[in-house]
Amino acid sequence: MQSRASTSINTQIGSRLLAVCLAMVAFMGAADASAATLAITHVSIVDATGTPPQADMTAVVKDGRIVELGKSDAVHAPADAVTVNGSGKYLIPGLWDMHVHEVFGDWLPRNEKVVLPLFVANGITGVREHGRRSGRAQGVARADRGRQLLGPRMIIAGPMLDGPIPRFPSSAPVANAADGRKGGR
Repeated sequence: MQSRASTSINTQIGSRLLAVCLAMVAFMGAADASAATLAITHVSIVDATGTPPQADMTAVVKDGRIVELGKSDAVHAPADAVTVNGSGKYLIPGLWDMHVHEVFGDWLPRNEKVVLPLFVANGITGVREHGRRSGRAQGVARADRGRQLLGPRMIIAGPMLDGPIPRFPSSAPVANAADGRKGGR
């Protein structure tokens, strides 16, 4: 059983993380988010190099790229920027999930507008998708490239190759070498 102090700290951390995620999702979901500028001010930056977090930093993002990063007293948000006060929060590089099966069984929603935003809400900005059939994968990849969907950048490997009677609905049946060559395209 957790102590009250531990539960309170976990709740505070969860609330702060949720607030940042919701702000980012709302910003990214804006009609013309690619042209908008975002400034995250007074945030602690974790750069994933092993150095300690850098406190009181400002990151300016334009067209999906960090264009300026530095101490908050030296970097100022552009006048047209959407500004998020990151005090008491952390900014980390986007995470990648390198083994994803979005369509792996009947227990997952089959709607990209549901599943893909969940990755972003959990800090995952890129995925390597396995087990997609080419027609659906191509449509999602086109929407991803055109930023028509809120979701992570997607690298799509193609269909999951399986035996002659596939176990999963997204698998391509393979009974021999010729089937394997056909299914892998």
